[in-house]
Amino acid sequence: MSMRLPFRNRLLVVSVLMVGPVLAVWGASYWRSAGRARSDEAWVITGAMRELHTTVRTTWITRGRFEVIATEVLSAVIPAGSIAAGEPNHESHWIWQRSEQERVRTWESRWRLSSWNEWRLGDLGWYHTTGGGQTARVISVPLWIPLALAGTPCWIGVAKAVRSARRQRHGRCVACGYDRGGLTPAAACPECGARSGTQGVQ
Repeated sequence: MSMRLPFRNRLLVVSVLMVGPVLAVWGASYWRSAGRARSDEAWVITGAMRELHTTVRTTWITRGRFEVIATEVLSAVIPAGSIAAGEPNHESHWIWQRSEQERVRTWESRWRLSSWNEWRLGDLGWYHTTGGGQTARVISVPLWIPLALAGTPCWIGVAKAVRSARRQRHGRCVACGYDRGGLTPAAACPECGARSGTQGVQ
């Protein structure tokens, strides 16, 4: 007969299994950037001219953060009836390159949550820049956020284990903290019914 782990224990196991890979990706992202980029071209008619707009969408992990970047560039302008216009190009490729240095922030970046970023919470926020014939929009999420979320059951489990060990060392009930002075180790707690070395077991 198979024994199933309680839901709390299964959640703890899943948390531990998730923390390891996220922590590894976080550390590796300072060495290598990994992701995927897609480039799309489209001809847009504006009056008597045709404009070639190139949009590059990049989704990647780099230097401890997950970023989604959309960059639009005006690549060419020709007369509307010109035969020089070629077929729009669509490309997609994987990114695997050495991580670059931290991005230099400017006032033009118009950071959201900028005060939080000054508190070293990482590049958390959304911003866009315009200049040099291109517009870039970026959504940035530091990897410590999914790490904290994935590891929450793990951190809670560690905190409970430390608390239980401290209570047991001081002769208290590991479940409720009631003073077990004068009770035998096998006796149930008069307050909550838990036995010594257990948590909530009647």
